[in-house]
Amino acid sequence: MKHLATFLILAVFVVSGCSRQKELAQSLSAADHIVATNRYQTFGCTISGPEVGKLAQAVGSASRPSGLAGMDVQNPNDWDLEFYAGTNSLAVMHLLNHGFFQLEGVEYDDGTGVAETFWKKLGETEKMNRLPKQPASAPN
Repeated sequence: MKHLATFLILAVFVVSGCSRQKELAQSLSAADHIVATNRYQTFGCTISGPEVGKLAQAVGSASRPSGLAGMDVQNPNDWDLEFYAGTNSLAVMHLLNHGFFQLEGVEYDDGTGVAETFWKKLGETEKMNRLPKQPASAPN
């Protein structure tokens, strides 16, 4: 009986965790734009269009990996993505490399490649928009 109770508690936990992820994905599907910021590179941009919906779908299909605790979430190449529907903020996703992301403090792995592609595009956009370095002034 004790094992059955433990199993039922674990089953409820797993089901409620999965439903929260689906609920978040459904909420994010209402987003019409994302504000992406990289606080370490002091860069930000706004993204709209079909990529917003693709990223919301990737959240719904992502899995919860084990072993992300050792990942560097303070990496200067990581992004904070705030999803908006009009002026309403829906959620903030911390996008890591290799398709990993955190949402509401939970780590996920996007196996579709959408998050990884999005991460790469953000890095390319940041590099293209980076101000050129000023040449050092000549000593007097």
